Amino acid sequence: MARLIGIAAIPLLTRIYSPSDYGALSVYSALVAVIAPMLTLRYVLAVPLPRSDGMAANLMMLSGLLLIGVTVIISLLAWLFGDIVLGWMSMQILAPWWWLVILGAVGLAMYEALSLWATRRRAYRVISQTKVLQSALSVLVKVCLGLAAIKPFGLLLGHLVEQSGGISSFWLRFRHDFRANAHRIRRSSMRLLARYYRGFPTFRMPSQFLLVFSTQAPIMFAAALFGASATGQLGLALMALAIPSNLIGQSVGQAFYGEIARLPKGSEVRIKALAYSVQKKLFLVGLPLTLVLVLLGEPLFHVAFGARWTDAGRYASILAPFILLQLTSAPLVQILNIYNAQGAFLIINAIRAAGLLAIYQGCLIFSLPQRQFIYLLSGFLFGFYLLITLYILHVVNKAAARHMEAKK
Repeated sequence: MARLIGIAAIPLLTRIYSPSDYGALSVYSALVAVIAPMLTLRYVLAVPLPRSDGMAANLMMLSGLLLIGVTVIISLLAWLFGDIVLGWMSMQILAPWWWLVILGAVGLAMYEALSLWATRRRAYRVISQTKVLQSALSVLVKVCLGLAAIKPFGLLLGHLVEQSGGISSFWLRFRHDFRANAHRIRRSSMRLLARYYRGFPTFRMPSQFLLVFSTQAPIMFAAALFGASATGQLGLALMALAIPSNLIGQSVGQAFYGEIARLPKGSEVRIKALAYSVQKKLFLVGLPLTLVLVLLGEPLFHVAFGARWTDAGRYASILAPFILLQLTSAPLVQILNIYNAQGAFLIINAIRAAGLLAIYQGCLIFSLPQRQFIYLLSGFLFGFYLLITLYILHVVNKAAARHMEAKK
């Protein structure tokens, strides 16, 4: 329901806001997504893992303290160098709103922490309810401010609400948990956890940075190469293509992580069965949608979003194949957390970031048009997600085989 609210609003919003406005939104959301994971050094990802709620509460406090300290540092850097970064991406229009980027990153990091506590408590209904609230309020903000001609601020503020709305709902639902465990929070416990889960800041934080950078790099590179309007076209194409992933993939991935994190040690065979089951079901859901977009992307976008968005439809047709594999592989990546394979996660994302940087440099050197950029992007990412899927399934198979051999 939450995702459908946002989907239903897109045809209206594309008639209120221009491609340039969407270009500003795309770069804003990219910056927020890149900054947010750094605020907790990724310790927050370990919240579902401890067996006791007391230790998990110490992880929440550790993440909160890090969030405050890192936010201060990044705010200072944004104040000093924000104009330079925005100038590189031809996005000076965002200069007055640099503080909104920081606020959006903080809101997203806080929402992530609380949603992971909800995942620990297996409170998936509460997570879904916050998503409905986020989506409804976001659409309301975007439509009202757009009709009032407050552009592109309406899109930016609406995105902030979409990413961080629902924090108060989580707090009201779990405040008794936090109060019950407050007396168990100690500096010694936080130091112990910081050492025990040091793989998360050592490997997972740079991995997450590279992951988010790679996810948002197409938008940032398009802004630097082709300007705001072309970036808006690509941004809408990627937004529309992400609908299946947002509608299904993220929810499935979160539930999948919650379930495998609760399994006792020695459940490698069960993890393998769940991994293959999720993979097959997501592929069966995503394949028909991919075929429709490949064959009918341009006319669908023309009808749904208006005549000025036909370029976005062309881009969607080219990019659709890689989105299918992104959808099916997203939940599988959580398995690397269970097996503490943070080094592998770092290597995976370094490879993707290097490939995207190579595409950007190639387009820059040879002055390739945007359509060529899209083809290169789609081909590279299709191959990348295919290899990632095969690698993680190999890890799962190997772990299950070792467990079965040990039982013999």
